[in-house]
Amino acid sequence: MGSPGLAGDPTGARPDAQPLASRSHEGGGLMAECSSPGAKAGTKKWLIVGVLSDPEGLTCSRTAVDQYLAGNPDAHWRLRYFESFDDMRAALDVREIDIAVVPAAVPDANAWLFEFMPAADKAFWATIPGFVVCGVVPERAAKPARRVYVLPALTNFVAAKGLDEAAVTLAGNNEDAARKLLADDDPTEARAITNTTVAQHFGLHVYAAVKPATLMIFILFGSDRWPLAGAA
Repeated sequence: MGSPGLAGDPTGARPDAQPLASRSHEGGGLMAECSSPGAKAGTKKWLIVGVLSDPEGLTCSRTAVDQYLAGNPDAHWRLRYFESFDDMRAALDVREIDIAVVPAAVPDANAWLFEFMPAADKAFWATIPGFVVCGVVPERAAKPARRVYVLPALTNFVAAKGLDEAAVTLAGNNEDAARKLLADDDPTEARAITNTTVAQHFGLHVYAAVKPATLMIFILFGSDRWPLAGAA
């Protein structure tokens, strides 16, 4: 589909994000306006980029977009955060956003490819954080796991990490998995599988490593309108 673009930091640490100039709620998604310092005055052309993320911007998709846009210093963009791929796909379909960024590993990507194949001719590599099993208390104080919150793409790790007797609740993104854990009626008997950035942000205790930081391909749907360099 494409050759590697910006690989990012191999340690998996999130690069410094561009400052958000302003934020507003539009079209059901949180809009974050970002512009690069190198963008020339009088040549502003905003691109609206859909990203699966909560406002904190801790998801792997947001990390990937930060890395990609850092390589395009003359761009102006707005990021619109979506809670689900279905919401983001609907926004792309009616042209509320110019681009939708979808990690190739998620189950939804196959459906997107069939629906938007003519506009899915660009992709890029980005480093995403590692994944961990975590809880709200130190592992020695945790009760046996009865519930686990996890993204659909990570459900195969549930049994592998000894959580096969726990009831699985699917999360919309990594932040959502952590929030669901914290909102559990008894979070000491629940677990979340999420990325290390989210676990640290919410002060969760890591019980087991699931997968180290790695490179992942992200697909730009709607990329027929993407004028930036770096994707192939």
